[in-house]
Amino acid sequence: STCAALVLSSVSPQLQANWGSMMFPLLISSAGILVCLATSYVATDFSPVRKETDVEHVLKMQLILTTLFLTPVIFLISLMFLPSVFCISMPGVECSAKTTATWFGAFMCIISGLWSGLAIGLITEYYTSHTYAP
Repeated sequence: STCAALVLSSVSPQLQANWGSMMFPLLISSAGILVCLATSYVATDFSPVRKETDVEHVLKMQLILTTLFLTPVIFLISLMFLPSVFCISMPGVECSAKTTATWFGAFMCIISGLWSGLAIGLITEYYTSHTYAP
């Protein structure tokens, strides 16, 4: 998905105008890695696994904290590196309302995937865990 997003950003004149906009997909990926490292620190130092039954709780907390920490980071990256309005269309095709996007729309797409991943993770844990009996 990162490679596809890089290809799409290369066909937008507004995104081509700024190196940060062109590298937006990589900024999101690298921010995710940094947030995950910070979350791992929380899991290893503040709430470490002491016994086998703690594993489930610590993994769930990591999933929730990563989503919570990454949301404002993605907001700031979107605000700082994307133009307010940009066009994503094939070369030679004029921009229209259907091919125009905003930084906030891009942010909402990313956040939808992030929070959907959290929901999928929590639902999967509920139905596959030994702790819960659905």
